[in-house]
Amino acid sequence: PIISSLDINKVIKTVNRAQQIWNAPILRLSGGEIFLYSKVMTLFRELKNLAPVVEVITNGTRLNREIIDALIEMKTIHLKISLDGHLYSMNRHRFPNPGLFNVVYDNLVHCIQSDIGLSIMSVVSSVNIEYLVDFVELIAGFKRQIPIYFLPVRHVFGKIEKASDATPLVLLAEKSHQFRDVLFSPRYIESVASFLMTNERTIDCFAQKYVVGLDFSGDVGLCPCGF
Repeated sequence: PIISSLDINKVIKTVNRAQQIWNAPILRLSGGEIFLYSKVMTLFRELKNLAPVVEVITNGTRLNREIIDALIEMKTIHLKISLDGHLYSMNRHRFPNPGLFNVVYDNLVHCIQSDIGLSIMSVVSSVNIEYLVDFVELIAGFKRQIPIYFLPVRHVFGKIEKASDATPLVLLAEKSHQFRDVLFSPRYIESVASFLMTNERTIDCFAQKYVVGLDFSGDVGLCPCGF
């Protein structure tokens, strides 16, 4: 659900009805930035038992150790944190200053060191492609399952910005067997690299067959781009 106006009762009712129909194994929650809503922890407590995994997409700026520890106690809550690398220079499109990056990176490390389900969503761009392999090696070094999902393009001031050199992604696809805990699909990484080189998709989108999107009022959308 995309929660643009947080009416908790309406959201809970909508999700309950949806689960009666689809019984989805993963319930994914996003915003905008969902942690901007003051009642969001109450919402999580109400939804945590409605699916085996309740995945919360966040930019990580509003997290802190108290919130993370509370989410851990809910058991089913998983965080998907948006981060483009382990250096501020790799995140210049995402954060206006190093201080904000440091907050998110510290939150990520706390999540990694704790017992919460975690994944990372990274947008590949000209500012992070050079050190992408280093980033994957760093996350893999924590020796736990933390999937990294790469997105191939970013919109910057209304324009598409993408990396011109896909070599690091090709290298990651070739070395993916060394990073099984963080790179789950070599073929997907190859497809992202191919897109950067050719501007053409090589894998068809089957999301509409498996993903159902609901906004806070209960309207159904079939494409995950709706998140």
